[in-house]
Parts: sequence; C-alpha cells; structure tokens
Amino acid sequence: MSDWNGYGQPPGHRPPSGHPPQSGHAPQAGQPPQAAQGYPPQGGYPPQGGHGAQGGQGGYPPQGGYPPQGGYPPQGGHGGQGGYPPQGGYPPQGGYPPQGGYPPQGGYPPQGGYPPQGYPPPGGVPPVKRVSIGLYVVLPLLCMIAGGAMTGLAFADSKVEELLFFSWAPLLVSGIITCVLLYKAWAAIQDGYARTTPGKAIGFLFIPFFNIYWMFIAVGSWGREYNAFCDRQRVSGYRASAGLFLAHCIMSLIPFVSIATAFTGIAILVQYCRGINAVADRHSPPLPVAVARR
Repeated sequence: MSDWNGYGQPPGHRPPSGHPPQSGHAPQAGQPPQAAQGYPPQGGYPPQGGHGAQGGQGGYPPQGGYPPQGGYPPQGGHGGQGGYPPQGGYPPQGGYPPQGGYPPQGGYPPQGGYPPQGYPPPGGVPPVKRVSIGLYVVLPLLCMIAGGAMTGLAFADSKVEELLFFSWAPLLVSGIITCVLLYKAWAAIQDGYARTTPGKAIGFLFIPFFNIYWMFIAVGSWGREYNAFCDRQRVSGYRASAGLFLAHCIMSLIPFVSIATAFTGIAILVQYCRGINAVADRHSPPLPVAVARR
C-alpha cells in the first residue's frame, strides 16, 4: 500500500479549502498525453471571464469593454465645447478710408526760368542816338589826308614851309572826332557790366606810358565787350569783329607795320558806327503803320 494519498501528497496532508481534488494536470495542447504518475486528472481551471479566479469566486463578471464613445463630437474650433460658432473671419475692413493724397498745392508759381546770371533784364540801357558814318568816318579820313598833304607840300617846296605849322590842325580835328566816336561807342554799351566807362576810356589815353597798356582796353577790347553786351541785352543784328580791334593795337606798336593802321583805323571807325546804330535801333519806337507802308 502506497504512502501517498489521492492528491499525490504524503499521508496526513489535506488539500487546501476551495480547491477541488485534482486528478492530475490537464494535457497541454500539442503534447502527447502522459501516463498517470500518481496524480489524479486535473480537469483544468474553470473558465475565467475576466481576471484569474480567486478561490470560488468564478472570476470577474464579463465587462463588455468600455461603452462605444463614438469619437469626439464634431469640433468647429478649439476645445470640446462643440467648437466656436462660425466666425466668418474678421469683418471686412475695406482698407483705410481714401485719403485722396495731399490737397493740390498748385506747385510753385511759374518762374519763367532763371534770368541770365549776373545780367540785368533787357531795357536797362539809356536810349542811344544814331550816328552818321559820313561824319565820323569820312570827315576824319579827309582830315588825315589834308594834314598829310600839307606836310608833304611844306617839305617839297620851301615857299610853302609855313604850311608845316598848320598841317597838324586837320590831324587834330580827326583825333577829336575819333575820341568823340570812341566815347559814344562805350556809352552805348553801359549796362553796368562794361569793362570801363566812357570817361575812363578817353581820359586814360592821355596818361604817358600808361596809355600804351590802356590802348588795349579802350580800343582793343571794345569789340569783345560790345558782343557780350548784345548777348546780355538780346540785341539782334550786327556783331563786331573782336580780332580787328586787337590787331589794330598790336600793329600800331610795330615800326613800319604801323602804316597799315591807317586802314585798320578806318575799319574800326565803321564798326563803332554800326554798333552804336544797332543799339540805337533797339530802343527806337516802331514806325507807324501808315509810314511803314510807304
């Protein structure tokens, strides 16, 4: 007789309460049945509906899982509050109200352009009278011819040597007429920007030695000054030959070449007269229509 009871335990050992007699372990799936080794059939554990059975409780009742949630309700916005009500975005701003820009300023008043820098407007010259070419050109020429003829006769014939004392008179008249014309020529272009005045142009020519330099100012620069005056005062028409005046002064200082100044001098007198008349015509009032038609 075996010393082990039906539970496979030694004699005197009682099974714990709540556990039925076990007839051995249940065969495992995939393993061949094993011969009884003294243990009674087990029959396995009772079905567990949840967590493992504790004693005779039979396990937890079926839970059925969590109830279906159906997901969160549709969110229209943030939070689970059913969403914010439709905002429709910010209300139309329409932009800033039309400014219309700055009010019209009208700009600066018309300037009419800047006047020539340093030049006065036209009309700032006193009226100038016309001169006669016959008086200021032909008469000095005749005086020079007369003086030269008297000098030649005095040296050629001893009977008329007295003419030598009077031969300077025609030359003096010619010089006076020339100085008057030179004075008028400078007076015609006095707009405040001329290089010299009429009085200085004539007076400084009588200063010994200085008159050599001053000749290039009073005579040699008149052509250039006249042309500049015409540009400032918008005098149309005649323009002087500035080179002729300068050449006349240079030749008068060269021996033997100074003879040619008799011809250049006449040409200069003509230019004086034409220049003065061009300025005078600018200030002359227009002729009446009836006179102009004649």
